[in-house]
Amino acid sequence: MSAFKQALEHVLKNEGGYVNDPLDRGGETNYGITWRTAKEFGYEESMRDIPMGVVEQIYRTLYWDKLACNTIAFFHTELASKVFDTAVNVGVSRAGKWLQTSINLLNRDSMNDLYVDGVIGAKTEAALSNIDPRDFRILLLLFKSFQGNHYITLALKDTTQRRFIRGWIDRAL
Repeated sequence: MSAFKQALEHVLKNEGGYVNDPLDRGGETNYGITWRTAKEFGYEESMRDIPMGVVEQIYRTLYWDKLACNTIAFFHTELASKVFDTAVNVGVSRAGKWLQTSINLLNRDSMNDLYVDGVIGAKTEAALSNIDPRDFRILLLLFKSFQGNHYITLALKDTTQRRFIRGWIDRAL
């Protein structure tokens, strides 16, 4: 099974099926795809009926490919899956920035730090190739720390969001 298919299985398990919780800021979703994202991708039908083929296309195009997760998976499949899952939950740009910042934290020569813009391009890919293979576990932990801190901050800022904290933290870890 491809790295994408494995990561997608994980995302679908986390995201579940159709949800339209008025307290969920994501609004109406199915398999984690928001109504807005589906519409931007060209899907105009009911979110309850979104076909799995469309779900896979959206996830591959707007998340997996945009974050160069195939390249990340070449170095560390668990990191690629985590970056993908996080992007689905908190956005592509934020996930990309957390990855770049995590890479920078492992860089002993701060003069060569990545510009943190959330775009996973050639420079980020080159930086990944320079990471000692033993440090990918630390890179993954740094990335997870950003995600967990994000959820904690959300729940502290808005008490209505505390109802989601258990699931969010479980997802981050």
